[in-house]
Amino acid sequence: MKTPRINDGRFRPVLFFGTDDGAPSVEFVEAFRSYAGSICGPVVNDVVRAFMAAGHDLGKGADRLALVEGMLWQTSAEVWASCSIISNELALLTAFHHARSIYEIDVLLSWLLRNFDSNAMRLVKEGRRQRLAFENSATGSFWDVQSDVTEDARNLVKDKAVRGLPTVEEMARDDLTLAADVAFLWRYASSFIHAGRSYTAAIQSANERQHIMHIYFGILRHAALIYARVIHYWHLPLTETVDTLRKIELYVVDSSA
Repeated sequence: MKTPRINDGRFRPVLFFGTDDGAPSVEFVEAFRSYAGSICGPVVNDVVRAFMAAGHDLGKGADRLALVEGMLWQTSAEVWASCSIISNELALLTAFHHARSIYEIDVLLSWLLRNFDSNAMRLVKEGRRQRLAFENSATGSFWDVQSDVTEDARNLVKDKAVRGLPTVEEMARDDLTLAADVAFLWRYASSFIHAGRSYTAAIQSANERQHIMHIYFGILRHAALIYARVIHYWHLPLTETVDTLRKIELYVVDSSA
């Protein structure tokens, strides 16, 4: 889609950032769509099936396992949404929202697996705390909301022995890949969720194209890491899936160098 450049190319509306002469190549788009198709199809299905079939200890409940399953499905959904954006060649910059979500999942999962039982309770507590905050806010704003939080969950929120979550920066600190991407995919990406802070003035087409490509490289890199972390931690017998994830990783490394 050809769109006019305003002020001799010195301003780029958010909607058209990454299109026409600032767009990634057809080869790049096709490669992303191919790898995204693998993630949203066989990868997520095989990993979820194998994860659910693993011999989990349910003595401490299933909440912690539901957290991981949710991360696997959400990652697939974020990749699918990103693929839809780049396939339709419009508003590619909005993929930053999905890249940031995938990055956050990878950070949380990496931190969670360092001490699964203990950290899972902290993550469950945060989820319950946010749900209670929503119910209280909604009830005070428009109408009474039927509570979805059990008495045990309320007690967990009050339990000072179960600490809150570290910041994303703190969770990412001990992982080289996560630490390297925290500036671009967490701090910087947050501004692109709000269109008024998109900083799209005075740019060159090559920089525009590179910007979009690095967003999509980040999506593939961290999506692949999420599934690889689960496979490795639970020793899931998924040799072909591991090979697919390695191919994605190598593609990102070779293409973004």
